[in-house]
Amino acid sequence: MAEGATTFKHRSRVAPALPGNPEIEAAILGSVLLTGDIPKGLNARLLQNPRHQELLLLFERMRSDGRPLDLPTMVGAVAEAQAIFGRDGVGWGAALPAKVPSIEAVPGWLRELRRLAHHRDMVVWSMSVQDAISRHDFEEVA
Repeated sequence: MAEGATTFKHRSRVAPALPGNPEIEAAILGSVLLTGDIPKGLNARLLQNPRHQELLLLFERMRSDGRPLDLPTMVGAVAEAQAIFGRDGVGWGAALPAKVPSIEAVPGWLRELRRLAHHRDMVVWSMSVQDAISRHDFEEVA
């Protein structure tokens, strides 16, 4: 299963991993480090990978604190936060800019992340409805 993929139990079976694209997420985060700007419309809800979500939230805190969005500042902020990189160390974050084939592709990647997030929402909603029906909790379904 892909890193950060989400699964959830539904009665006696395990649902498949929810849709996501960690490569696109990493490329968008890398573009933030290359351009020094968070693309308009990007938010943590669009990202499936928890580590990517944490990093985006860190970028937002850095921006609100008036710090530059670049690799050295990010590494320092991560060291302060004692989070995100985990066992992979700083090399994981340092590799993000290399995952950006084209800055011009960012708007298309954001559209794809929105589509995937919407699909995830629909899958989760569908599974919750099925679960409520299986419990004969028809008020919850309405």
